[in-house]
Amino acid sequence: MCADDAKVYQKIKNETDCSILQQDIEYFKTWMDTWLLKLNITKCKVVSYAKSSVIENKYYVTDDGESRYFERVENIKDLGVIFDRRLDFQAHIL
Repeated sequence: MCADDAKVYQKIKNETDCSILQQDIEYFKTWMDTWLLKLNITKCKVVSYAKSSVIENKYYVTDDGESRYFERVENIKDLGVIFDRRLDFQAHIL
């Protein structure tokens, strides 16, 4: 079984918010393991939305005792719409 299109998010203002998001990711992974759902880590991405600078933290899950980091991307396609980090939708329009 797989779960598709799940999203975990957090408004990031400081390093504490990064830690909270990491805890949420770990909780989500534990929940998936409990329900025998497989997390396809290669499909997991990190994107930050901001008009100014962002705090770029690395997020990960522990799988079989190994930390596996998510890829950070500049834009992401969700339900046919391309969302870019500035939310100006230029990548979607072009």
